[in-house]
Amino acid sequence: MSFKSLTPDLVSDPRLWRLALALDSDVLNVMAYSIVGELSVIACNIPLTATDDHVKSLEDAVYDNQLLLQDFDRIDILIHTDNYIIVPSDVDDEEVIADLFRHERPSFKGETIANRSEQIGATVVTGVDAKLLGFLRRTFFNPRIMNWIYPQCAYFGDKSRAGNDRKMYAHFRDGRIDITAFSRGKLLMANTFTYRDPMDAVYFIMAARQSLDFDQHRDPLLLVGDTNVRDAIVPTLREYVALVMPVIFPSTMSGALRQNAADTPFPLILTPLCE
Repeated sequence: MSFKSLTPDLVSDPRLWRLALALDSDVLNVMAYSIVGELSVIACNIPLTATDDHVKSLEDAVYDNQLLLQDFDRIDILIHTDNYIIVPSDVDDEEVIADLFRHERPSFKGETIANRSEQIGATVVTGVDAKLLGFLRRTFFNPRIMNWIYPQCAYFGDKSRAGNDRKMYAHFRDGRIDITAFSRGKLLMANTFTYRDPMDAVYFIMAARQSLDFDQHRDPLLLVGDTNVRDAIVPTLREYVALVMPVIFPSTMSGALRQNAADTPFPLILTPLCE
């Protein structure tokens, strides 16, 4: 799908809009949203050509959609990768953070980016291919580059400050489950697992809750993402966890997405809410 076909009112002044992108192996998810007047959100998904050179495929997609290169007020880019670690936010030395990542991922040869949040008390450190990172920084003006899981950490952390002391969230998409857990807004864990059978996702959730000593009667589990997976596992989860419920769609974004809301990744939808 062409981004241009969705954006007639964006062309007049892109500086009144912000752009958010999510990069996956086979698709570039695009979302633009206005920053003046009533919130307006435009979203589409641009397939990437299957090739061994992922960066070249991404480059072709970007340059085939020249509106992505306009002078937006801000550009956020999410990278969908499981190659990340979590460190305390009070570790703020870039070299130390990079060393910690290399210690945990000794075979990785690329570069690291660090998304730090004092609010949740943690920094998400991600390994990114140097060629990809170079393309993004060269092509887009001062982009804010984040791991896919960071908006979930920031948004869910904010939502976890009130009410129950401890909350766990599970996000399902494309055979992956992102699990984040919080105690009064502070991040307890963030991890991504792959699965083939939905019941494997149940195992990962229950193992995470056990490792954090969650109270199965008091501490809620909130689910978002692939509805087929959620429908398949909720009955089983409710045999063990008393409070299993859906994540409520952010009210500020509800109704604002014009097209492809169902196909827009939830972390991308959260990006405008993570200032």
